[in-house]
Amino acid sequence: MHDNNRAASNMMLFPPMPEFDSIKYYKQALQVSIHHFYIVDEIGEVPPFLDMINTLKTAEQHDTVFIYLNTPGGNLYTAIQIISAIRQSNATVVTCIEGMVASAGTLLFLAGHKHVVNPNCTFMIHNYSHGAWGKGNEVALRVKHSEHYFNKLAHDLYGKFLTEDEINDVINGKDFWMESEEVLKRLGGENSAASVNDLMEAISTGTSAQNEAEELSEEELLDAVLAAAKELMGANAEEAPAPAAAPKPKKKATKAKPKKA
Repeated sequence: MHDNNRAASNMMLFPPMPEFDSIKYYKQALQVSIHHFYIVDEIGEVPPFLDMINTLKTAEQHDTVFIYLNTPGGNLYTAIQIISAIRQSNATVVTCIEGMVASAGTLLFLAGHKHVVNPNCTFMIHNYSHGAWGKGNEVALRVKHSEHYFNKLAHDLYGKFLTEDEINDVINGKDFWMESEEVLKRLGGENSAASVNDLMEAISTGTSAQNEAEELSEEELLDAVLAAAKELMGANAEEAPAPAAAPKPKKKATKAKPKKA
């Protein structure tokens, strides 16, 4: 009797969970912007790049900015300002090699969040070129500062692309020439591709796989909740017999009245 009362109490405290055919689904439409910029000449002063810098800084998280590079390099400090904007950007920034990318252009390329390396391209890394004028002590201080600055910069921006020995070789004056295959090999990972289409397909595939994983996790969570509820209700709670219906009261027997003539 005590066990039956406890089972009934559990049934009251932990009623069976309702079964849902599916979770609720809502759709939100977002305006997605894709921006395309082409740096196909020597990198000069900052003003021609201000539209791109502003776009990088103001783009939304669901936007994508493509920067296509075919440049021999140029002004290091202009490149640094563009790199800063890339690092601050909420958008996904894809840098693409098209033709030859050298010197400061390689810094821009490696700053991208994702990379596209087209076939038959050339990639060249070397030490900076610099000129200084003024009084002797001023020139000496400027040269010393530039050496320290480039040393730090090379480790920051080439650190995941070149080995430590290779970075030191660049600092000491060695040039590194590479073709598309070597650049792709060094980049590795899912954030690089041989074409824009390949990269977009990889991004789409990765998103689909992530959605499938999230759906699977939801199913597993629901199963765990159901299992925990059943355990709290008792092993046989799901099959517990329904309480017996109360007996219906018997009708009192009535005497038949004589029919009137």
